[in-house]
Amino acid sequence: MQVLSALACVVLSVMRLWKQDFGGRDSRNMRPALLLFYTLALVEASLFLFEKAYWTWKVSVCKLLHQVSAECELGPYGLVSLKRFFYDAYSRCIAGSIFDGIKMDLVTFAEDLILSDFLDEQIIGVRILQQFANSERSASDTLRKVGTTPRSIDRLVEMLNWKRTEEDEVRLCAAEIVSKLASKRQNALRVSGIPGAIESVTSLLYTATSPPVSGTHPQLPCAPAEHGASPPAASRGYDHLQFNLLGLLILKRLARDHDNCGGKIGNARGLLAKVINFTQASRALLQNPHVTDSQVRAMKRALKVVKMLVSTTGSTGKALRESVAENVFTVSNLRGILRYGQQHRELQKLAADVLTGLAMHDSGKEAIVATGGVVKLLLSIFFNAQDTELVARPAKRWRCWLWRARPDARRYSGRPTCWTSSCRRCRTATHGGASTRRGSCGTCARTRGDSRGSGCAW
Repeated sequence: MQVLSALACVVLSVMRLWKQDFGGRDSRNMRPALLLFYTLALVEASLFLFEKAYWTWKVSVCKLLHQVSAECELGPYGLVSLKRFFYDAYSRCIAGSIFDGIKMDLVTFAEDLILSDFLDEQIIGVRILQQFANSERSASDTLRKVGTTPRSIDRLVEMLNWKRTEEDEVRLCAAEIVSKLASKRQNALRVSGIPGAIESVTSLLYTATSPPVSGTHPQLPCAPAEHGASPPAASRGYDHLQFNLLGLLILKRLARDHDNCGGKIGNARGLLAKVINFTQASRALLQNPHVTDSQVRAMKRALKVVKMLVSTTGSTGKALRESVAENVFTVSNLRGILRYGQQHRELQKLAADVLTGLAMHDSGKEAIVATGGVVKLLLSIFFNAQDTELVARPAKRWRCWLWRARPDARRYSGRPTCWTSSCRRCRTATHGGASTRRGSCGTCARTRGDSRGSGCAW
């Protein structure tokens, strides 16, 4: 309509200026005034049309929005977000002042959208914040701005509890943004200070109702659906693992603060049991060479959370160690990792660290001793590591500093000589007798002869 109005204005102005039939000549000022009026109308409409043509060329031909989306790293949905942003900026300029549109930026625009009551606007808002939070160039400024806006943090934490199917994308993006916020200490304190924040994070740890399948991640029963709620997640192919990983990551970053460990995480109902459940792994899972990285990461993050909790100092740490030790599955899950996790040494190390923290409390010691085979497995891992280190050392001829004599000496003195070398035949390291000048290999029974002879085994 604006283009049609501008075209009509141009045509009428040109016609009137061409004919100049302005009526009677009663007033000598009417003709110059009408000439000025039609000239200004023509100029204004022409400028509008030229501007419209210029921006159409920039957007359509030069792909201006694509360039801005690429520079801002907005991802595949960048065009939709930018079109909505420029439309809102233009609307504000028309409705109010031009400064209202100039003051707008994408982060403020996204924060306004996530507070909306419409799902489409919420999706656009969390997508923008997610892309900026993951960008190296803009992550710091974005997290600082969002972290200092209480209503935005409240809304993001609230989104973690959303369970409807059509809200899955909003919930996933919000969880990723909260995990980025929790990486900064000040923002983590703001997140944990929101009433119900830990409970919202706990909701990310719910899993499907199906029992654990061999070679897959253990599943927890889901909470009963409320009246009018969406159907269970398991019945609609819900991918819990993405939410589980983000929930564990948020907990791990919140657990860095001492107050969060005891006052919030430790007192959250059912949270410890859910975290400990993620440390359970079957033999088929741990010994499967084709296990997915997500399943291993879930166990790793859960072990790190438990390790941070049992390593807490003071009375808070004592209470947490007692709570973890009271869970009947804690030590048994750790035993399974120690027994079958030879292909995942990092998991075994984390499991040993958790056992070390539990051993600092009497109840933890009792749980470790009461679970058969734990100490034996720890000793086995320890001695196997020592043997592996010894075997890994290359067998080579070296100077024996016990008697300060070279094993390849051609002439021998009357004093005892210590021989340390490697048999060429069986590649076995040999430490010759200290009271004799001639050594022998205990494996191939070859005797050290003259180095000039062909029968020398060293």
